[in-house]
Amino acid sequence: MASAGGFRPVAGSGSAARAGARSGMTSSVGSSSASVTSASSVPAGAQHEVELDKVSCIGCGSSVASLSEGQAARAPFTNISPLLPLPVLYHSDLRGHVTRLHGTTEVHQEAPERVHNIFLRLFEDAVHFNLVNMLMCDEDVPLASRELLTQVHDVDYIKFLEGLCVRYDAGANSDLPSDHEVLRFSPLVVSRLFDETEKRKYFSANRHLTSATRFSPGTFKAALRAAGAVVRGVEIVMGDDFLQKRCFCLVRPPGHHAGPRGYDPTAGGCGFCLVNNVMMGAAEAMRLYPGCKVAIVDLDVHHGNGTQAIIEKRFKGCPILFCSIHLHETVPGDPDMDFFPGTVSCK
Repeated sequence: MASAGGFRPVAGSGSAARAGARSGMTSSVGSSSASVTSASSVPAGAQHEVELDKVSCIGCGSSVASLSEGQAARAPFTNISPLLPLPVLYHSDLRGHVTRLHGTTEVHQEAPERVHNIFLRLFEDAVHFNLVNMLMCDEDVPLASRELLTQVHDVDYIKFLEGLCVRYDAGANSDLPSDHEVLRFSPLVVSRLFDETEKRKYFSANRHLTSATRFSPGTFKAALRAAGAVVRGVEIVMGDDFLQKRCFCLVRPPGHHAGPRGYDPTAGGCGFCLVNNVMMGAAEAMRLYPGCKVAIVDLDVHHGNGTQAIIEKRFKGCPILFCSIHLHETVPGDPDMDFFPGTVSCK
């Protein structure tokens, strides 16, 4: 992998930093280097950390390392300099996922402008602080491979997505606006991939009339690009050629509601999601480094039901820790009014 986009290659301490990253440890990458000192020479402001290094961990019964041992263990992280900004992964293809129904004045929550405006703001700040080379975009973000897709999603679901693209390609020479045929996605998934019982349940509740997950001519490419950005982020964090051990993927459509077959019968919808981006990244990490441990922390008002379902059904037994911090609210006697996706309660 070649160094690109202004990223600095690893020199010297890369293998140690990489080992720490694989072990699941987090750190403040880019902090200034510090020499090992005795407890008596530690500044007053750092005395609290010294005391923590000397005490025992009562909760687990293990002994915390001494000051010198602790600093040696942290050296791969603290001895990295100079301070490096956070890389941002973005691609203009993400704007091709159109969500507004043609001929309406609908304001969709997951509109193309959402992440694009975030990117523009980041770019303005990058220009101001002379950090433009830390924004990786366009040619640096690949499309996710079909092979990796099959590790995360069912093959029939992938074929279904590809079939929708063929439909659009067949009418590519028409004079219709690019967003003329924005489809309600969930009804299509249910009608093509689920049994008669689920179809009756879905359509009898008229959910097809309010489905907010959309599919347009550029949607599948945008989804592949979003997943590809996460895969690229894994390569940056875990690879040999970059000093950065962190990055931010500014992508859409989102992915944590997309299960093995996209739609979740319990949720009754897809939650704007088509491809599970974070699980694509997890699959890539385990492909590059078999046996590595993966931790996914999902901070969102909604439960990451798709991510959990994929882990349970397709990655069972793999060393993946999934934590979802979300709102759970139910309406007794009317499950259709439960807060989306209504899949996991807090107990």
